[in-house]
Amino acid sequence: MSSISDGYRNLVRHDREILANDRRNVNADPDDDLIDEFGSENLAIDNVLIDRESQSLMAADLKAIEDHFEDDEDVTLIIMAMEDKVPPREMESEYGMSVQKYEYARKKLRRGIDRLFPGRRKI
Repeated sequence: MSSISDGYRNLVRHDREILANDRRNVNADPDDDLIDEFGSENLAIDNVLIDRESQSLMAADLKAIEDHFEDDEDVTLIIMAMEDKVPPREMESEYGMSVQKYEYARKKLRRGIDRLFPGRRKI
């Protein structure tokens, strides 16, 4: 048995209309923005393209940094630890790096990045 609402849903001129029964939460506040339920602003094409562009720029910057420090084992180890989000204390205990050696390598990394990308760091 078909109801009146079935016929209403199938009309072509109403295909963009959001019915109360189409909402995920029928008891939701009617003043809420319905678009929020159906999409995310993070998925907007502009934001996706900007994210892709910024990710490619970051990958290029990281490649330049890694190439610059390819001969320095301590700095390379710190870069890899930063990528893996390994805390400094863990670096010192697991990799046998002293605090002084760690701080020296960090300073060397920071100064090298400043030379590679002048004017980017805000003091």
